[in-house]
Parts: sequence; C-alpha cells; structure tokens
Amino acid sequence: MVVLDARLGSAPYGRDLVARLAGAAPCTAVVVVVDQVRPDGLVAAFEAGARALVHRWCEPAELVDAVRSALAGTDLVAAPLAGLLRAELLASAAGGSPAHLSSRELQVLRGLARGQTNAGIGAALGISEHTVRNHVHAILAKLGASNRTDAVTTALRRGLVDLAG
Repeated sequence: MVVLDARLGSAPYGRDLVARLAGAAPCTAVVVVVDQVRPDGLVAAFEAGARALVHRWCEPAELVDAVRSALAGTDLVAAPLAGLLRAELLASAAGGSPAHLSSRELQVLRGLARGQTNAGIGAALGISEHTVRNHVHAILAKLGASNRTDAVTTALRRGLVDLAG
C-alpha cells in the first residue's frame, strides 16, 4: 500500500512514479493524493496503476475509504475529481481534449472564487481590468459556464479551486 502525493514525480498526478511502482511491485495498491488539479491526466494515472484518487483537503474518512478501496482492488475517485475525470473521458471519446486553463486563468478563477471584482483581481495580479475581463471570458468558454457564479461552481465541483486557500 502506497499513499502518493501527486506533486512527486515529473508527470501530472505522479503517474510516472505510479507506473514505476506498478512495474516494480504489481500487487501494490496506490492512492494518489491530489493538490493541484490539472485538466487532464486522471485517466493516465489509473492506466499507470493508481487505484484511488482523493483531494488533499478531503475528510479523513474519505482517505480511509480510498485506502480500503485500493486494498480491495477497486477504483475510487473522490467527488471533487469525478467531474474532471468524466470531462476527460468524454473529451477523449469525442476525440478532443478537456478544457485547459492556463496558470493565469487559474489565478483569475481563484480571484472569482474569493468574490473579487475584475478590478480587484487585476490589482492583485498586476494586470489591467481589461485583461482580467478577457481571462474571465476565456474561463467561461472553457468551462462551459454561463456566468461567473457558474464558473466558480463548476471549478469547485471539478476541484480546480478550493475555498480553503
């Protein structure tokens, strides 16, 4: 049994380390603990040998459930990551790729989640309000959101942002 911090390794979700673990000890159950959510790579983590994915801010009981599930040989995806995994699978089936937010778009999205105005986000990031507005439009399009609230709700559900930080 290994509980792996997804920040380890060079590939998203630590999938390079998961693959090495699976190759060296195929019976090892691996639970990957995710901090920064990326728009793709969840499927690859499972393909590499992960049995469960949980978010760093999950409840202790959820981590225990993930460990038990992995040891039992069943897959488990924590709720905040399930929507993102679904989007990745659907995009893959459609021949596309899931919406990828740039690092700047993620920063703007975090500002939206904190309830900041475009001016406030711009001041905090050192960019113009107009540039923030452009990023907000791109975020709405990439997330398929109709407004700022919908974008934040979608981002929270997908684990792209959290309100703890």
